[in-house]
Amino acid sequence: MNLKTCKTVTKILYVVCIVLVLCAFTAGVGTTLYYGSLGAAIAAALTLGIFRVKFWRCPRCKAMLPNSGPIRCANCKWTLPDVKTTL
Repeated sequence: MNLKTCKTVTKILYVVCIVLVLCAFTAGVGTTLYYGSLGAAIAAALTLGIFRVKFWRCPRCKAMLPNSGPIRCANCKWTLPDVKTTL
């Protein structure tokens, strides 16, 4: 999987987690929807963590990439090339 796809899926999972937590707290504590939403949010967060560990790696040396900032490998000094899009 390429890094662009991985980054897109990661952003989608973050949004899903946030929406599920907000849904849980607006439903009210103690309701079935509350516990179901929190359980689904925890499952989405675990999926996100596993996804990042498995796929968010340097294409050259397979070391973990940093969580924030520019995409640059600390191990082999590889950087993501700038891709300019024209509209």
